[in-house]
Amino acid sequence: DKQILLNNFLVKPDNHRYLADTGDMGEYLQTGRPAAMFGELIMALGDVGFSDENISTIWRVLAAVLHTGDIKFLEEEEEEECSVRTPTVLNTVSRLLLLDEITLTAALTSTVSITRGESIRKMYPLKKCEAARDALAKALYGRLFDWVVTKINILAGVELRGPKGTTSIDILDIFGFENFSVNSFEQLCINIANEQLQYFFNQHIFTWEPVLYS
Repeated sequence: DKQILLNNFLVKPDNHRYLADTGDMGEYLQTGRPAAMFGELIMALGDVGFSDENISTIWRVLAAVLHTGDIKFLEEEEEEECSVRTPTVLNTVSRLLLLDEITLTAALTSTVSITRGESIRKMYPLKKCEAARDALAKALYGRLFDWVVTKINILAGVELRGPKGTTSIDILDIFGFENFSVNSFEQLCINIANEQLQYFFNQHIFTWEPVLYS
């Protein structure tokens, strides 16, 4: 929907850093399949009970994630601190998230510690500014994902803290061992968890189930 793109200041996938390395999306977009899937998604959200305002919020937060990845920083000469090099992009993110631009800038470029009642602000060097940017994008996406799942459960009439036996919708991805050129400790934890879950799944399906019904 072009109006959704305009409302969220989006143009082309390749314009955004988080999507630029996903391969050539132009040919895939021309197949028409993404547009069809998008229409199915909107219908599914409406069928579950998401309001137009809820759906607009989802698009706004997703757009904010993409724009956040496009924020660039400029390292100050002879100082271990940086400033925002793309103020227009920062302004777009603050508008989408309904945040004060100055507050957002401070959150991305500095940290505040309180010692003996005194507030001390320390500026981030370039690498930490970039890490803070990506951490913000990741947190936004994670919070949105959790909110969508919780909202589905609420709309489905599920008692989130009800008595034993109540049902709920949860999502568990037990596949997806990934190996990148640079693997962080977090990725190691994810891969280990996935391997353990896959082992349990295989044991349950191929070992315990046949014994149960034999």
